[in-house]
Amino acid sequence: MATKISWPTARNSIGKEHRKILLVIPDNLHRLKFAASSIKDMKVFFYRQFREIHLKKTDLFDDNIGHVILVMPSVEPKPGSWLPFVHAVSMWLHCGTRLYLIAGPRSTDENSWYRVCHQARSDIIGFLDSHPELLPRVVDKLPVESGVVDLTSPCFPIAVLEDPSAWIAERHARMFYEYLTRQLAPFIVFEKLPSSSCPRSHGLTGAPSTSAGERGYPAVKEGRISKNCQRRRNQRKKRSEARAAMHAIEAMKLGDKTE
Repeated sequence: MATKISWPTARNSIGKEHRKILLVIPDNLHRLKFAASSIKDMKVFFYRQFREIHLKKTDLFDDNIGHVILVMPSVEPKPGSWLPFVHAVSMWLHCGTRLYLIAGPRSTDENSWYRVCHQARSDIIGFLDSHPELLPRVVDKLPVESGVVDLTSPCFPIAVLEDPSAWIAERHARMFYEYLTRQLAPFIVFEKLPSSSCPRSHGLTGAPSTSAGERGYPAVKEGRISKNCQRRRNQRKKRSEARAAMHAIEAMKLGDKTE
């Protein structure tokens, strides 16, 4: 059977396997979603907490994924959240992927930001102590110590975040991706993001923390208006109109009685 397979054919088939890149990033970089969705060989997953990266999400552990870029959150996660993080790392490494640890955007609480990086490295080292054969598959780009930031790190050119949970501007998110490609250029060949089709003046619109009442229009979910939100809004409008009509009728009746 081996004589029937030519090496160029085998090399091409191997190149097609494990070619995809999984970019796991915190939700404050969510504006990359629409820009990176058109990249063919990259899947982007946004998380608010590490528990969202659980093993039941089988698409995150697809056999075609060869590189996993794990971007750390800007502030410390809740206690007990690191266990799903370690489980996901274990699954990725045992699946044969290469794991890249990247520091996320900095917050005003830099001590918390450094503690996140230190805890992530500590948990990874603890896991690799019992699995030393997986060590070559981990590329650590986290800060080596407090007060020291690599100038090539994608977190360096991004402004410090006052609200770590708020979405940062699209141009800053694109800048984060650009510096990420530079930092990991020796390991991965990245595709460029498509040019932004939105006007520059729209770069800061659409805060995820704003409620529907404050917005004055229905919530938007993945490019479409939520029908439930629209229906509730119409029902509230009808009830308000009905109450106003009843008050008007009662006022007319009282006026007739006084006459």
